[in-house]
Amino acid sequence: MIFYIEGILAHQFEDSVVLDANGVGYQVFVPTLDIESLSQAEEKIKLFKNKTKKYFFILPQKYNYNSI
Repeated sequence: MIFYIEGILAHQFEDSVVLDANGVGYQVFVPTLDIESLSQAEEKIKLFKNKTKKYFFILPQKYNYNSI
């Protein structure tokens, strides 16, 4: 089970992003609002899985990861 994935933003699509994590490109489905908040490719980001396990999302650094 994947809890989070961290990597370099390689591509952005309407409903997903591709993260390059140690040379492997992972297509990850992300809510549109989170995709719109990303600045550009080659940004390092960390995506966490939500409780429904359907989407990943971006958490602010100050968020309590234990409540996910």
